[in-house]
Amino acid sequence: MTYKGSFAVGAGFQSVDSDGGYHKTRRTKLGRSIPINPDKNRCQTSTRLCETLTAAILDRIDDFQLSPTEIQVRYPTFRKGYLAEMKAGTLFGEKRLMAICEAIGLFPVVSFVDTTRQQATVLQAA
Repeated sequence: MTYKGSFAVGAGFQSVDSDGGYHKTRRTKLGRSIPINPDKNRCQTSTRLCETLTAAILDRIDDFQLSPTEIQVRYPTFRKGYLAEMKAGTLFGEKRLMAICEAIGLFPVVSFVDTTRQQATVLQAA
C-alpha cells in the first residue's frame, strides 16, 4: 500500500491498495487512518431514514426519561455522548441507530412509496 499526501495529524491523504483503488482517509493521533465518508455522497433515502430514526429515538428517550446507563443495559457500547451528539444534529449510521432503537424498545417498520410520486413531492417542496 502506498500513500500520497501529508502525514500530519488530521491531514487527508489517499492510500493506494494492491488492486490499484484509491481510498480517501484521514490520519488520527494514534497513527490510525479513518475513512472519510462525506454526507454529500449519502443518498437522500438514507439521510431521511437516519433523521427519522434519530427523532424517534430522542422522543422515546424524553418520553420515558431514559438515562444512558439504562440504555447500556441492552446496548453495552452506548455512550453518554451519543445523546448530546444526536441532539446537536449528528447523523449516525443506520446500523447504530437500529441497535439503539431495539435497545429502547422501538421497532421501526419501513414502507415503500412510488418513486415518481415521491420525486414530484420533493420537487414541489423545493
